[in-house]
Amino acid sequence: MSTWFRGDDQPGCSLRACTGHSAGVMSLDFHPNKEGLICSCDVDGEIRYWSIYNGSCARDFMGGTAQVRFQPRLGRYLAAAAVNVVSILDAEIQACRHSLKGHTKPNLSVCWDPSGELPASVSKDSVRIWTMRSASEGDCLHELSCNGNEFHSRGFHAIYSSLLVILLLPVSGALEHVRKQDYDPFCTRRIDRIIGCINSCWLRRFGYSSPDD
Repeated sequence: MSTWFRGDDQPGCSLRACTGHSAGVMSLDFHPNKEGLICSCDVDGEIRYWSIYNGSCARDFMGGTAQVRFQPRLGRYLAAAAVNVVSILDAEIQACRHSLKGHTKPNLSVCWDPSGELPASVSKDSVRIWTMRSASEGDCLHELSCNGNEFHSRGFHAIYSSLLVILLLPVSGALEHVRKQDYDPFCTRRIDRIIGCINSCWLRRFGYSSPDD
């Protein structure tokens, strides 16, 4: 795993190589407050904290096979997706604070809303938005099931923080050209009714399928 300069003064120059994972690295994320601290996970479930300044591994533990994401702004928690469980870990001591269970298929990705209060997870057949305010297992606030296509990834909008956008792929895996008419307003309304509101949040989906699908 390597970090690179982004500036114009040293374009394409590698800053540091971080070595230590024994399996393929699946995800990495920068800590929002601690400069120089990044986190990575591999397919075997190992999570590592790294310093980009000297390439050293500050800590390693088990917990995530698909994706890791620090809680926005605060960085108090680390969300780690593995198989059909999302673990909300204390970023400092790595203790599991919440275990978010419910997906029947492996998790593909996880993210936080901009406030850092609501994690969202995605598997091929469902999207779940969670709350961490109650029991250690967490509560699923909203769930969206997918029929016909497959969910792939998601992200909260950077400006409209209550908007969660979901990417769908055809089951066949053959990506089609994205066109304006590919947006399905009927499906949006249907999903709106299922998901409801999270502080005026509308969950919408955008796909690569044809309008007639």
